[in-house]
Amino acid sequence: GMRTDFMAIGPIASPWTIPQCPTNKFVMFKDDFTPKELQTYKKIIESAEYKAITEDSSEYYYLAKLLEGNDENDEDIAWAYLRASWEMSDDESQKKALNFFKRSLMVDNLAILEDTDRDNRINSTLLVGELTRLSGNFAAAKKHFEKLKRDETYTKNPRILSYINFELKLIAQGNSNPE
Repeated sequence: GMRTDFMAIGPIASPWTIPQCPTNKFVMFKDDFTPKELQTYKKIIESAEYKAITEDSSEYYYLAKLLEGNDENDEDIAWAYLRASWEMSDDESQKKALNFFKRSLMVDNLAILEDTDRDNRINSTLLVGELTRLSGNFAAAKKHFEKLKRDETYTKNPRILSYINFELKLIAQGNSNPE
């Protein structure tokens, strides 16, 4: 199964663990890095801001900081913050995820995107509403999901429409927890 914030529920831990250096906290989020990337990431991990991240923070929080410092794709940064919020249960990571999902949606036109990109954009749009609800901003979340309910892109898929209706029900109940 899956929670409303897209965290998988089941016998396998979610999110997946990613390797992290125990000394400098660098996150090995891919197999190969270019020399330029390594140079950039070295500057980030040596920065006061990166060193100030609390010891009990999720490796995904560190990953988000690396991606953000390297001006990576907003959607990738948003997902890293969202995954960090699953592990850390903190408002800061959720707020940062929401902001980066919103930023990622400001680019491109949904109608001209490839199918995979369109699916990612739909998920990001749903997560903007979910994270808005989780923040307790029910009026904005309701407005967001009611707008989606008027858009065929979201209503033609019964699963997405069911998700939207469930979110509207949670909003009506004043529920700000992931379900």
